[in-house]
Formats: sequence, structure tokens, C-alpha cells
Amino acid sequence: ADQVHDVWEAAFVSLAEVQFPLDTGRPYFFDYDAERRRVEADRIEAWRAAKSAAWSKGVEDYLAAALNYYRSDYGDEGKVALLEVVDRLAGNAGWHRGFEVLRNARFFGFHCVLPVLMSIRLDQPVGYKLASVYQVIEAGLRSGSRVGKHAFAVLYLWAYKVYQPTVAAKQRQWLRDYARELKRSMDEGEETYRRDAAFDEAIALLFPEIEDDLATSFGAAD
Repeated sequence: ADQVHDVWEAAFVSLAEVQFPLDTGRPYFFDYDAERRRVEADRIEAWRAAKSAAWSKGVEDYLAAALNYYRSDYGDEGKVALLEVVDRLAGNAGWHRGFEVLRNARFFGFHCVLPVLMSIRLDQPVGYKLASVYQVIEAGLRSGSRVGKHAFAVLYLWAYKVYQPTVAAKQRQWLRDYARELKRSMDEGEETYRRDAAFDEAIALLFPEIEDDLATSFGAAD
């Protein structure tokens, strides 16, 4: 942030205009200390606002770059542009190591977590050569990781609940039945749908509408 520079000026003042504070015993016409504190506070607040705006813009740029990457059929140039956005975000005061997964191809890569979530939120297939969002969700529900066989099913069902993408009545019923089976499995302590929480902080950043669900740690692996 820019520094505050003093500029002193001289002026004639009457004795009636001079303040005589009892606490300090230092008479003054202009309360320099108070004004300096106000200017410093305003400067810091403006700096924080600028950083916050730059951070929000960086998050938007990341999602836009990801969308371009998927629309380019996962082209190398699109990937480079996406990672350049992450480099800029990393220079912001809001960055911390939990966001490093934004660089991880297991998060943003081919048929990985990010394209599924973007498809659900945008209500259109993103990064998938499929005809509907329902087909993307169905494919995502089958995907796993080192954590488990259907490691992102809980996450995708949360996103479906929040964003309500367009699905046919028959597909909606299938998803409800799937959710009931998932809950039964969880309640009985099975590992089938144990959730991979490795990307939670990045997901909460990009998809704040499901942040409260992520905070519950429901189904997350230990």
C-alpha cells in the first residue's frame, strides 16, 4: 500500500481557535494525530478492499479459464492459461496452501471433480461429450479415488441439491433412490461412498453455495 506523506503548511490562527486538551497538555489548532489515524485507517481499508476485489476477480478468472479449457477439449494452451490464473491468485493475501489443489489435474483435469461441479451449476455438460447434465452426474457418481469406490458421490449429490439442474422426472427419482442407498450405506458404516475431502477448501472457494455442506464433514474419510 502507498505510504502517507505529510505536507506542512503555515497559517495564522487566533487563540480562540486553539484547543487545550487536559489529557496531554499539548495545545493544537489542527488535531494531527487524529487525522493521521483516520487517513491511515482509510488507506488500509482501501488496500484491503482492493485485495479483496482482486481475489474475487481471480476466482472468477479461474472459473472462466477452466470453462475455456474444457471448451477447447482440454487443449494445452487452455491448461497453461488456467495455471497462470492460479499463479496470480497465489500472490494474493487470501491465498493459503489449501488452495494448492487448484493446480492439481486430479481436481480440474479430464472428467475430474471441477468439470462435474461446473456442469451441475451451469446446467449443461462441461468437459464431457454427453447430452445432458444428468449423464454427467451419473458418470461422476461412479468415479472414485484412493479414498473409495464412489468417493465424490456425496459431493455431487450436495451440488445437485443446491443448484437443481434440469433432469427428467424419471432421472430425479433415480437420484433420490441413489441418495437413499448412499445414506443407508453410510449409516451402516460401509466404505462404499466414503467421501474424498482432499479438495474441500478449493471447492468451497469456487462453489460457496455448498460450503455449509462441506463444513459438516459428512462422510469424509478420516
